[in-house]
Amino acid sequence: MEIRSLALIRAVWAVLIGVAAYLSFWAVATVIEMAARPPEFGSHFSVEFAPLDGNGRPVPGLERQTATYQHPYRFVSRLPDLRAQTARVELAFRSGPQQQGEQLGLLLARRADVLSVRLNGQPIAPDDHSPRLSGTFASEPILFRLPPDLLAAEGNRIEVDVRRSLRDPFLVPDYTIAPLSRLLPAFWFRSIMIVEVSIVGLALMLLILLLCALIDWPSAERSKMRAFQIALASSMGVGFAILFVDVERTGFATYAIVHSLLSITLGCAALYYGLADGLQGPKGIGRRMAVSVTGILSLSAVLLSIYYTGLPGRFWLFGPAILAMLFAAFSLVIAAALLIWRSAAQGWGYLAERFALIIWFGAVAFDRGETGLFALTSPFVPGLPLSLHWLPILGTIVGLAMIAVLARQASAARVAIRTANERLTVELAQREAELRKSYEERELLLQHHATQSERQRIMRDMHDGLGSQLISMLLAARRGDAQPARVADGLQAAIDEMRLMIDSMDSVGDSLGSALGSLHERMGPRIEGAGLRLEWSDLSGGRYPQLQPRDILQVFRIMQEAVANSLKHAEASVLTIEIGPGEAPAEGLRIVIADDGKGFPAGNQSGRGLGSMDNRAAAIGGKLEVNSTRDGVRVALVLPHDQHVAVAE
Repeated sequence: MEIRSLALIRAVWAVLIGVAAYLSFWAVATVIEMAARPPEFGSHFSVEFAPLDGNGRPVPGLERQTATYQHPYRFVSRLPDLRAQTARVELAFRSGPQQQGEQLGLLLARRADVLSVRLNGQPIAPDDHSPRLSGTFASEPILFRLPPDLLAAEGNRIEVDVRRSLRDPFLVPDYTIAPLSRLLPAFWFRSIMIVEVSIVGLALMLLILLLCALIDWPSAERSKMRAFQIALASSMGVGFAILFVDVERTGFATYAIVHSLLSITLGCAALYYGLADGLQGPKGIGRRMAVSVTGILSLSAVLLSIYYTGLPGRFWLFGPAILAMLFAAFSLVIAAALLIWRSAAQGWGYLAERFALIIWFGAVAFDRGETGLFALTSPFVPGLPLSLHWLPILGTIVGLAMIAVLARQASAARVAIRTANERLTVELAQREAELRKSYEERELLLQHHATQSERQRIMRDMHDGLGSQLISMLLAARRGDAQPARVADGLQAAIDEMRLMIDSMDSVGDSLGSALGSLHERMGPRIEGAGLRLEWSDLSGGRYPQLQPRDILQVFRIMQEAVANSLKHAEASVLTIEIGPGEAPAEGLRIVIADDGKGFPAGNQSGRGLGSMDNRAAAIGGKLEVNSTRDGVRVALVLPHDQHVAVAE
């Protein structure tokens, strides 16, 4: 029960959408057609004409013929005799008294096929001497001003010579003879709608075509939008052919073939779009297209065979072209119906886009059908025909509608992008806060680890250095071997070890230069207090390796250890510390600590902590050079050249 109710609601909604769409079109079309309808157009039932040959002479055996009125604004006669190549229509009227000197005019609905016009036997020229459209089937109007000096009060005769038409043997345009004040507004408005508005419509269709070609459509809509672009291009081609192609120059066969192909392409593309959009996707589109095309062609062929009333000999000439136009008309109607049903099923989501396409498909179907077989009149004004070529004119409507739709979609895309950017900004701020918190926690962990490592190092130094010295003194005292000199030496060694530990615990600075300066200040008093003279020289020019604080501490301890060895064992008078560039090309900074003491015997290096110093140098990528002679000990710490960076002095 619920399914039936939903289907009924959708059907009612579809009817409302369809009625709203085509009432909108007919309302606009009726207003435009009323403004473009000259006075008295459609008021004549028939006109009589004299058949003439190609030289303008009467055709023997042919009497005067009658052309009956047909929509839109034309009189048609299907005279089968091919000797009649031209026709002369005589229009009789009385001028009557001229009010305030107002001039009369003759307005013909079509410029095409009109050869000449004469007033009371005198030729007169049109108000606009050159046509602005060169198309054979363009229904551009033509206006003649009737010179007052050629008018007669008792009666006047206008002769209009027309040539044989292509589709119908003779097609005489509807006419009006009235004051110019009544003719000019309709003439100019009709001319603008046929010429300027049609050209603007084609230009807007081209613009929409280019915009659609440049857009990277989603894969689900790509084939459907390509079909729309093909339909738009085909519609442009048909409109261009109507407005600008002269059949006599191109040849009717060529024109008919190209026009038919464009109409068939337009119908197939519109049908594909309707099937793909109206039935939710291209799945099974080939089978549905084949069934639809077969049915539409069959219906068009049946209607053509029943209602076509042209010359039997011209059936094979005009039949295929009319069949193609009917096929395009019915295909567009089915496509519009599918879009209407899809709009009813989907709701308001894409109603604006589909509503514009529904109007365009339906109106172009009206235009193709009216050109192919049947005439349409306004549902609001009885007898008001669809006389303008609406296919190019509708390009203005669909162009403006699609531009508005694309602008709305672009605006919606900008809003979506802005919303996404705002959401990403908030998420990014959250992630940054989380990363900052994680970084702070990591820094705390690193500080804790560094503190624990430093505590362990201090404990090792106290156990291996200071603890060892104190235990040795304690054992000597227990053995009764605590001689003052040995106690003094032990205490001095403990004090030296304690000072070394205190110096290593204090900050050595953020760079090697500041560490060396701190070391100079600390060691100077101690060395002089031990009775030695310190000679310090820095020839590096401010170029020091860029080391981490732990590596700087290793350099600090190597130099402390070397100085401590000189103080304890060298019996020297002068301690020299030199800082400068390396001696070899591969060497960088070289730090030399030398004394003028007694040196030490060969093979006695391990007892002086040189092994530990060498390990510390290797840990920071450097090397340790030790040279001992009778003139003293020379310890050199060399850092490689590739660790140097320029430091501002």
